[in-house]
Amino acid sequence: MVAQRQSRSPSSCRRQRPRLRCRALGLLLALLPVGAVGAISGPDPARMAGTVADLAAGIGVRPAGSPAEARAAALIAARFRALGYSVVLQPVPLPQGRASANVVAFSGPGPARLVVGGHYDSHRRAPGADDNASGIAVILEVARLLAGRGLPVQFVAFGAEEIIGRQRDHHHYGSRHYVRAAPPAFLEGLTGMLCVDAVGTGAQLRIEAMPGGDDRLARQCRALGWRLGLRPGRVRGTTLSDHEAFARAGVPVALFHRVPNGHMHTPGDTPGRVRPDYLRETALTLLAAIEALTSPGRTTAPAPAPPAATRRRPQSALPE
Repeated sequence: MVAQRQSRSPSSCRRQRPRLRCRALGLLLALLPVGAVGAISGPDPARMAGTVADLAAGIGVRPAGSPAEARAAALIAARFRALGYSVVLQPVPLPQGRASANVVAFSGPGPARLVVGGHYDSHRRAPGADDNASGIAVILEVARLLAGRGLPVQFVAFGAEEIIGRQRDHHHYGSRHYVRAAPPAFLEGLTGMLCVDAVGTGAQLRIEAMPGGDDRLARQCRALGWRLGLRPGRVRGTTLSDHEAFARAGVPVALFHRVPNGHMHTPGDTPGRVRPDYLRETALTLLAAIEALTSPGRTTAPAPAPPAATRRRPQSALPE
């Protein structure tokens, strides 16, 4: 996640009583499809913490275009394949002849209706445990729990999200390339894009949209979090993660992240600061959102994009 000044989390982010959380989780389980119950009850905090350690300690600092970033991409691709997903590495060109890659995983027989993604590179000075090994850990765990169900979901680990040059817009290379390379019909067919970035250290889960943009998808994801008893913070708006490119192409978006995160982009962003219970909370909310957005009985998107005539068309694809 590109850095921004974080405010102190409000009192509403205090941990809820376990009894209330259990009641809320039971209510949500009763309302979800039968096939969702096993997934919703099963995020493994230890497994997610292990993924964070593998990326942030085993590989460490992994700036865009570096050999370490390439090793992270290979690790993530291998884990998706081990779960039974088909995986494609999409090359992402960077300035000065460097390159990154998006790790794209899918299993459904038809076109994806939902993209779930987050970046795997880190700031050049940080091992990136929270930002964003935590997001990748949650995405891989959710993919594990949904494996074999053939849902119309595409999981994407984006490369080169962090700033790599002196210009403020030298970031989000992976997600911007993905959107530019996607056929317009594919983007128009998406129910939404769910982005997971820096979800391991902040006490409060927030679900954001774009400033001044369509925030209905983010609000609906937030409502699911409240039904789980997790009380995500109010929807605001930020451009500082990989949801930005999708929103500018007219796709409904929701960014999952946690605040405060005072060690972002510093050597102190280490696995020891990541809380496995926060990863589990985020995974529960993300699973609920995916179930709601891919339910077989749903015939319309819960947060439709503006009419086609007003949607921004993606630019032509960058060279592979």
